Amino acid sequence: MIQTEQSHSNESANLRRQADATKELNREALQGQAVDPNGLSPKEVQHLVHELQACQAELELHREALREATLRCQMVVDFTYDWEYWENPDGTLRYISPACERITGYTTAQFITDPHLLDKLVLPEDKPTWAEHHHDVGEGPGLREIQFRIRRRDGETRWIEHACRPVADEHGAFLGFRATNRDITERKRAEKALHQQGRRLAVIEERQRLARELHDSVAQAIYTITLYGDAAIKALSAGRQEAVKGHLRDLRQTAQEALRDMRLLVFELRPPELEKTGLSAAIQSRLEAVEARAGLQTELHVEGEERLPLTVEEELYRIAQEALNNVVKHSRARQVSVRLRFADDVASLVVWDDGVGFDPALARSQGGMGLQSMKERAQRLTGALEIESAPGQGTRIKVQVDIRAQLETAELPELAQHARSQNEER
Repeated sequence: MIQTEQSHSNESANLRRQADATKELNREALQGQAVDPNGLSPKEVQHLVHELQACQAELELHREALREATLRCQMVVDFTYDWEYWENPDGTLRYISPACERITGYTTAQFITDPHLLDKLVLPEDKPTWAEHHHDVGEGPGLREIQFRIRRRDGETRWIEHACRPVADEHGAFLGFRATNRDITERKRAEKALHQQGRRLAVIEERQRLARELHDSVAQAIYTITLYGDAAIKALSAGRQEAVKGHLRDLRQTAQEALRDMRLLVFELRPPELEKTGLSAAIQSRLEAVEARAGLQTELHVEGEERLPLTVEEELYRIAQEALNNVVKHSRARQVSVRLRFADDVASLVVWDDGVGFDPALARSQGGMGLQSMKERAQRLTGALEIESAPGQGTRIKVQVDIRAQLETAELPELAQHARSQNEER
């Protein structure tokens, strides 16, 4: 479009000069005063006049075509639903579409008068993202896209999806930036509602799982206890003292296992409030409430602790919880250690025990021990899950998460805001 407009402009200027010359020659010819400095005859001058008149007619055609093209372009950009603008190299605005008023509450005239008005509308917590984008967009050609929030003139917050690219003429001269701003507030609300619905479904699935475990473990254990109790009574009536002792030992062991499973289920039904306590405090609470009471030696080591976005803390906590459940239920370990490390925008969680270990490949093929659940949670964090174990050699489970990647790919920028506030506090 830029090249077309410029070629139209150059051609129109040439034709205008020719038309002016035509008018002058016509005037002189009519007055009988046509004098050609090169010695042209009146006939030749008349022929030249006719040619220039034809050029003048062609100029009018070009002018009309240019007016129609300009009108079409104006109609397209003025009536587009998105907020379009063209920023000059010096930061002033060459053009801004009327949609800016619908989205921001400010008119085109106000934006042109104050080229920095958009900068002022960006929310403070999103200004670093906006400033970084402005710096990056000048580093080369290509489309640049970001999302940020603005505060409208009436005080309402709106989500903006911004895309822009550098503009150049046919000779490669830089002419500024062409940008589009789209109001995606409703889309964000829909995404948030979908996210909340997903969380509600996850809660329902978790409750259903706990109900199944309650039936499969605790209910079955209580039933087994009654069987051992009945058998002990019969053996006592028959005077079989050794059998009574055996049944009571089995009853006691089954009751202890049922108590252990019940503690696990109760703790899962009422997990710590991560938003208030933080990840390390929640894990410490879990170790004290379950593993320590089960007779395990526990250790929690934290290096460089910092608060993470809540969604990340929740997933890491559930991974730790699943790993600890396996320790209590299957490992027959004497000690368990949990290590949390926060450094260089990376968070890592390691759960280790000195139990009997297992074959990870066999466990995965059988779909047991919650390994798939841990893997899926790690993938949701774009993290890596490592499982090291072998029969008789204990188990080490590690998950590592790139926090910077989480902040860049998060659906909601509260994550980035949270991280920035943490950096400011430090």
